[in-house]
Amino acid sequence: MLKLHTRAFCLGKALMFSLIILMFSSVVSVAQTASALTATDSLRIWQQNMRTALDTMLLDAIFDRSQVGLLIYDLTDDSVLYDHGSRQLLRPASVEKVITTVTGLTQLGCDYNFTTRLFMKGEVSDSVLHGDIYIRGGFDPLFSWEDMDAFVKSFRQHGIKQIDGNIYADVSFKDTLKWGDGWCWDDEERTLTPLPYGGRDAFIPQFFMAMDEDSIQHPIEYAETIMPQDSLTLLCERIHTMDQVIVPMLKHSNNFYAEALYYQLGASTQRPYASSRQSATKVEEFIRSIGMNPNDYYVADGSGLSRRNFTTAELVVRVLRHVWHSPEIYKHLKPALPIAGVDGTLESRM
Repeated sequence: MLKLHTRAFCLGKALMFSLIILMFSSVVSVAQTASALTATDSLRIWQQNMRTALDTMLLDAIFDRSQVGLLIYDLTDDSVLYDHGSRQLLRPASVEKVITTVTGLTQLGCDYNFTTRLFMKGEVSDSVLHGDIYIRGGFDPLFSWEDMDAFVKSFRQHGIKQIDGNIYADVSFKDTLKWGDGWCWDDEERTLTPLPYGGRDAFIPQFFMAMDEDSIQHPIEYAETIMPQDSLTLLCERIHTMDQVIVPMLKHSNNFYAEALYYQLGASTQRPYASSRQSATKVEEFIRSIGMNPNDYYVADGSGLSRRNFTTAELVVRVLRHVWHSPEIYKHLKPALPIAGVDGTLESRM
């Protein structure tokens, strides 16, 4: 008997059907038969029966009008067990999130943080800040009320009850494009702002509201600018870890979280105004590092929402093979994947 440990991930709005089964262990026991077959014979017969069953499945009429990328790979033996169209270019849909996540864990590090910072420039006298406030966005998709409350409380902690100056938002973390490359007008996705609140482009109104509730007097308008690099005092810093982002991103196939991680890649080498193309270049670098040719695929965004993404079952398996051979990355990725019939987007599937 061959013991299989399988994980799957949701294809979301997929326009294709791609099945990938990973075998995470080798033979643990072999059934004794009347003919006293050896373990090797039993395994060979099992593999042949599996191939026959899959060949029969693919003869179903539904596959006459479908594209199929199917690859079954034994990670223990490091070998392909079954291959049907594994190099066929297909739209990955939310499987793209796995590629984005593994690229992020590999290039940014498993201990990477998503950060939003609040600064002041000037002097505080008699509870009045004679100077300016700067908010630097780092595209943290988890920034919420608790974080905003900490921002506002930091004014009190620094003896500030009134701001006699300007409020500036530094949103230079990424380019000004509000949606992803190849997103359709009716996708109704959230604006890709590097300064989100509750996953939406509502940071400044919520910031003003929080200051009002705490009786902090402030300007009624703000401006966007690139923050100066000197004479600044850090008032508050709010961070969320890689694990805090990738677990809901993968478990619930969250597009906004995936794009937040995707842009971290571009911003790691290009600031200000990292672009989607720069983020895609980082993914392509990762693809090359695992022995595949990035020119054979197309990376348009981090979530898989774009119709311009194209990948193959072979590439996805190669990515997961990289994870299997990278214990630290495996430790962070595995708990984030939805489990068929148990949780996330696969709770009621399979």
